[in-house]
Amino acid sequence: MTNLYMRGAVLGLALFGASSAFAANSAPMTADALLLKPLTLTKLADLDFGTIVPSGAGDLVTINADTGARTSPTAGLVTFDPGHQARFASSGVNNTFVYLQLSPGADLVDGAGNKLTLTNLTLDQNGLGLRLLTPASQVFFVGVGGTVVVGPTQASGSYSGTFSLTAVYL
Repeated sequence: MTNLYMRGAVLGLALFGASSAFAANSAPMTADALLLKPLTLTKLADLDFGTIVPSGAGDLVTINADTGARTSPTAGLVTFDPGHQARFASSGVNNTFVYLQLSPGADLVDGAGNKLTLTNLTLDQNGLGLRLLTPASQVFFVGVGGTVVVGPTQASGSYSGTFSLTAVYL
């Protein structure tokens, strides 16, 4: 009988030892999360090419993204309606980078379906699409310029179209 108890004890130790040899090891783990306040992008002003008097030979009219200045090598530019660059403001978390991307602009269209082609949409700061939200303000401003192509037989009228600016955290 003692032999039977001894065998049981040895078998129990073997099973216990085997299970502890295959036991899972565990260690404390951590979980982290970074919460960013929402990035906002607010339109302050539309891109406006002002009043243009076409030369009849075809013209390019450009608005500078940095200064808002309007230029054309050939078209007459009415000074009392000089136009200006589009302006946006953005705010978010300080010390974070924001990537800006312009969509291709759509043609500008008048009420009769006549079109002006909007080209060369550009961001200020030499087209730099990367901005840093600084601790001092957590805000930055963006200017957008572009060019319209006025055809030689362009119909008179008021033209409008759309483009979009997207801002995302990096």
